[in-house]
Amino acid sequence: MRKTELVIFDLDGVLVHTEKYHYLTWSRLAEENGWKYDEAIADKVKGTSRLESLNTLLALNNLQEKYSQSEKEAFCEAKNRHYLSLLSFLGPDSATPGTLDILNFLRENQYKIAMASSSRNAQYIVEKLGIADYFSLILDGNEGFPSKPAPDIFLVCAKKSGVMPESCLVIEDSPAGIAAAKAAGMRFFYYSAFSETEECFSDLSIIKQNV
Repeated sequence: MRKTELVIFDLDGVLVHTEKYHYLTWSRLAEENGWKYDEAIADKVKGTSRLESLNTLLALNNLQEKYSQSEKEAFCEAKNRHYLSLLSFLGPDSATPGTLDILNFLRENQYKIAMASSSRNAQYIVEKLGIADYFSLILDGNEGFPSKPAPDIFLVCAKKSGVMPESCLVIEDSPAGIAAAKAAGMRFFYYSAFSETEECFSDLSIIKQNV
């Protein structure tokens, strides 16, 4: 029996590079409201839900008690409207280089393929990329799971796919996602298109040799 039955992909930063859009939309919201937002803060909110990102941003500006829940929800909605307007330009060639190759490889070799993303726009994005049909299961931020590093989304993904956690391989680009995979008892690859180290790989094709 092979060691991997299910490959679970994160979305943002793995199959598509939307971080720049998140940065632009959070920066715009911060500028409109007089908050500080920079790359250090962006790194802290990476891989977390919209509301959790906002709460972190406000806490780092010492503003965590200033706004009501309804005001926070309005901020999140404004951020997402701007974000979606930028995503409208996505298309099949917006996918990370190597995405179609690795998805085709996994499907042809009969691996189960799933997605576990904190994004509430995951379904919209994979449809824009033209890759939705590769996934037997897509779990996203609309499901109400605790944000990574909580392992819940990965564990439910495995359970719904009929696979034990130890037979899953997670592809993630954020420290929170890697911590969630570890907590779920799953193997993982730490992926970044922009750097490669002993711990972090920049080429999705490495999955072929390690499933």
